[in-house]
Amino acid sequence: MNNQIPPPPSETNNQIPPPPSETNNQISDKTQYVIYDNNEGFYIVKIYTPGVQRKEQVQIEVSYDDRSITITAESSIIIGFNDCTIIENNIQTRFRVDIIFPRMINTDHPVRVDVEHGITTAMFNIKIWCETVVPILWKNPTDRHY
Repeated sequence: MNNQIPPPPSETNNQIPPPPSETNNQISDKTQYVIYDNNEGFYIVKIYTPGVQRKEQVQIEVSYDDRSITITAESSIIIGFNDCTIIENNIQTRFRVDIIFPRMINTDHPVRVDVEHGITTAMFNIKIWCETVVPILWKNPTDRHY
């Protein structure tokens, strides 16, 4: 086991760290959300997205299986404060949620998106499989032509 303490940085290495960025462009994997099945044919997803003010700031991608979706949003929070220099910025401005629904969604219907008070709401139509059983009547039980 190596218990040595690393040497202090040399006095000649006086590099100044780069200034912090004006926005936190990292997408957090801790975006808060809730999924509902309203029992009327819709999934409703509510996402906590402070700073997102318009539905145009929200993007929704549906995978080929019609069950997996990705919702991303980017806020328009202005970080600057007068002539101050930002030392650290931990405000989340990009949001991402990956969801796999229990049932397929109907991609023939548009997704309804509303943004209000920092909450983004998306409504997805659930694909309804309509299996119609048509009885086939035969005059003779051995005559089974389809």
